[in-house]
Amino acid sequence: MRASNYILPNLLKKPKLFGALKFCGSILLIGLITTPIHGQKQPLSRQDSALISKYLDLSKQAESKDDAVNASHYLNETAFIYWNHNFYEQAIKYYEESLTFNQKVANENGLAMLYNNLGMLYADVKEYEKSTEAFQKTLASRRANDQKFGTISALVNLSVVRNNLGRYDESIKGLEEALTLSRELNDVKQMRSVYGMLSETYQKAGNPEKSFHYFELYRTFHEMITKEEVDQIEASLEEQKIKQQIAEAREKIKNQEFDAQRRQLRRIEGELSKFDSINNQLFETLSKRELQLEIAKQDAEIRDLEAREQKAQSEAQITEANNLRNLGLVVAGFLLMLVIVIVRNYRHERKSKRELVKLNRLKDKLFSIIAHDLRSPLAALKNTLYMIEDGSLTNEEVSIFMDEIHKQANYNTDLLDNLLYWAKSQMEGIKVSPEEIHLFEIVDDNLNLFSTNAEQKEIKLINRVPKDVLVRGDYDMVKLVLRNLISNSLKFTDQGGEIEIMAEKMGICYQISVSDNGIGMDLATTGKLFNSDWNESTIGTGNEKGTGLGLMLCKEFITINNGTIKATSQKGKGTTITFTLPAVNALANDDSKQDTTASPTYQSA
Repeated sequence: MRASNYILPNLLKKPKLFGALKFCGSILLIGLITTPIHGQKQPLSRQDSALISKYLDLSKQAESKDDAVNASHYLNETAFIYWNHNFYEQAIKYYEESLTFNQKVANENGLAMLYNNLGMLYADVKEYEKSTEAFQKTLASRRANDQKFGTISALVNLSVVRNNLGRYDESIKGLEEALTLSRELNDVKQMRSVYGMLSETYQKAGNPEKSFHYFELYRTFHEMITKEEVDQIEASLEEQKIKQQIAEAREKIKNQEFDAQRRQLRRIEGELSKFDSINNQLFETLSKRELQLEIAKQDAEIRDLEAREQKAQSEAQITEANNLRNLGLVVAGFLLMLVIVIVRNYRHERKSKRELVKLNRLKDKLFSIIAHDLRSPLAALKNTLYMIEDGSLTNEEVSIFMDEIHKQANYNTDLLDNLLYWAKSQMEGIKVSPEEIHLFEIVDDNLNLFSTNAEQKEIKLINRVPKDVLVRGDYDMVKLVLRNLISNSLKFTDQGGEIEIMAEKMGICYQISVSDNGIGMDLATTGKLFNSDWNESTIGTGNEKGTGLGLMLCKEFITINNGTIKATSQKGKGTTITFTLPAVNALANDDSKQDTTASPTYQSA
């Protein structure tokens, strides 16, 4: 029976299925997206034609030198240009030629990629049997190498081709396997894609009830993902708004400082005007005195007047010198006081400005974390709880979401702990309470804390610290440092990896190292890890989030506990974070007493 002949009568008999009408348009859209479309050829540009000629020539040169890797590379570039312009036959030809070179060097990953491209091209030209054969070879390679994301992709591609061949049972079986893998990876976006394909496949197979069920799951997951993305955009916009307000406040403060400096300048100009007035009065007084002396010279008693004049001039000179000296002292004293006031005000303003900049920077960081790193996970938790409360999820999906809720709760708890410690250290300062710490026990406690996370990523946690090592430091600070370093190693270590904690006596200190064989860092990134500026966070190998705050706290806490911290790393080979703490005096001079008993290993089941 055709699907269209089946849906309408059953909708009339079962009112519950009237909702199917609401998703028919969406099913049609999913079908259009997943159905191969044979595009019209687009003419090659002069530049593309020149590139094709160049790549083919380079491929022949590489082949003549028995360089299979580069010969394959240039053929792939040629095929991609043809594919990009919808020249499907030419693209297929050069990808098939590239296959022979990859087979020579047994490049399994390259073969899987080429079979995947050929599968899509065969589907474009509606050669579905060849497309199925190519995708199955890709699937076999992905399974053999336990590449779960690649396996999901190959299964979804196969379902599209099988639907075109009418092999719906095989398509559904493959999609169910893809759904199981998506759930194991806790990958919500992959689960959404598989739900959409299952809805389309059941609709084509003539099973509207199943199609409607999976469409509802697809729609629910799509709304959840969209809501989280919208929340992130809103958080970003809110952060920009706060930055704009801060910029306006800074401009206002700058204008106020300019007005204050201008008023100060006017006061100085007024004082200088007073000095000019005093000088004018002084010169006027001196001129009058000289005029009186000239008149006195004309008196009959010239000699007597001359004697008096000489005496008067002598006295006048003494008086003038005294007056000038006194005036100079007054002016010098005033200027000195003025300079002292200006310097004091300048220092006060500089100090106030530095404090203001520091407070603004603190506010920027706090708002950034609260608006983005804390708000977004809480919004995601809220949406998940709504879905569980509505009963729209199966028991398996509820179990998956509970794991996600547990992960988000741990993330939020760690973030709040780091945030509170950091804010307290910036605004109030932290008091250090050093004590004797059994290093093996505090490491053991932290590894127990992360054992569940390690099991999920199949990562070994190994404690190689001797059991009798004693160090001196603040217990809570050392515990927080170890927790942050182990969390970072888990974040950037792939499945099946290993994290190892060791301690070695170095003079009067112990050198503690947290090492992993994860993705590592380049030299430039390693050099920025412990900068005083805010570190930029990177997404982990399991999509774990972070704020970059933990490493700043580690450096600050180790420093105030009389230790040092550094990082060494190599891209693709792992990272080691090393810090030192003072050894307890009882062990400082006796290394022979250390217990080197093998420490436990935490390994996922």
